[in-house]
Amino acid sequence: MKCRFTATYCNGLERKVFRCENDAIEDGYCIFHHPDCREDSNKIIDNFKRYKFKKIIKEKLNKNEDLIFVGHNLPNFNFADILKDALITENTKNEENAENLEVNVKVFFDHCKFQNANFSNVVFKKEVSFRDAEFKEGIFVDTKFEKDVHFNYAKFDYACFIVAEFNRGADFHRAKLDKADFSASSFKKLPTFGEHYSK
Repeated sequence: MKCRFTATYCNGLERKVFRCENDAIEDGYCIFHHPDCREDSNKIIDNFKRYKFKKIIKEKLNKNEDLIFVGHNLPNFNFADILKDALITENTKNEENAENLEVNVKVFFDHCKFQNANFSNVVFKKEVSFRDAEFKEGIFVDTKFEKDVHFNYAKFDYACFIVAEFNRGADFHRAKLDKADFSASSFKKLPTFGEHYSK
């Protein structure tokens, strides 16, 4: 039985429906969407999530498919490490990409819940979305966004964008950043911040 989780997300101006394709483990939900798997209280669960996530990313990149993860619970999440592990096993071209950690497809993490999330040193070549995502700590040191990035309605206890590059639009409309550091970051266009932003 497949996971019963569904949610809407935005791809550009188009609203789409996400339907989880993972196998359900209990109560009709998969390990990423089950309420009991939200907290990092079980190292086995955390390690399995990392293994499963790497496998999903590898399969999608092989098919040049967008990375669409909506409503996932990802307590300790180092996207750079997972991405490097997924890319390094591919052909020579992807080994070169692994050094630069380039992502050449659209990426969606709408409604995801992160405890400690690290996206440092990743180059996103296409649109990225973190709409309505929740972060205890979100680290984006030396991260490059070549296309539009969306943090609308996202919530951060702490956000670190040191030396980050925003080379298109950066939308933080109605995002809540309790504490944030944008030291030495650069914006090609004036970013949009809502009334909830505070340094």
